[in-house]
Amino acid sequence: MPVVVGYFVPIAIVVALFLIFKVQRPPLPSFESPKTESRMALSLFVLFAAIVIASTAISAPARDMLNLPRESKIRSLAVWFLLLLPFVVILSSRRQRLDTCFFPTERFWFHMLVSIAMGFASILVYALSIGKVQMLPSVLSNLFTISSLFLLIPIVLEEFVFRGFLLARLTAGFGQHKGVLLSAVLFGVVHYPRYIASSELSFLQITQTVILIIAVSIGGGYAIYSIRCMFYGVFIHWCMNIAQFSISTS
Repeated sequence: MPVVVGYFVPIAIVVALFLIFKVQRPPLPSFESPKTESRMALSLFVLFAAIVIASTAISAPARDMLNLPRESKIRSLAVWFLLLLPFVVILSSRRQRLDTCFFPTERFWFHMLVSIAMGFASILVYALSIGKVQMLPSVLSNLFTISSLFLLIPIVLEEFVFRGFLLARLTAGFGQHKGVLLSAVLFGVVHYPRYIASSELSFLQITQTVILIIAVSIGGGYAIYSIRCMFYGVFIHWCMNIAQFSISTS
């Protein structure tokens, strides 16, 4: 329960802050055929999942990035970029801009500074919620390492694919609530092959972890949907992962 609180509090803070600041939200992405875009997005997710499963033997999960040798990090990142390629190709071929994936349009730097502040706040809240305040110096020091920069790349990819590309199209085709829920479930399920291939956890423990990921992803999906920009979530996602991985591997 404390871990769940540790994840959800920063998301709630971010949503509240953006509501308080009364952010001028850009209009929702519009597509000529929302249902077609939704089906296309789901098809791309199947391709994404297939590459994830096929790459488990040669790449490492994002959570292991802090401890891998450099060669393994580079090999893993090559796979992550391969995962990104189909989505970029689709955007280019359809002449769609990145802002259809909830990229920022106005007051980017102001909102980004707020997001950075919330990222650091999320580290504090997470450490407090699980009684690991003594780990804060270690977590903060990990923010300024080469390993943390490697970890940032797959996080940007995950946000782009799930809270940008998929969420924009699924909410356009199925509505806000179904779109957020479906993108969150897909995000959780795609973690299964990685955990099974590299974790000593039982299938039940992995399932519990995936359920937590889905729950957190629902909160993140609503937050990103509200502020119309997935990029602000990248830094918060990054800080949360570094906090979790630093504490769990210590």
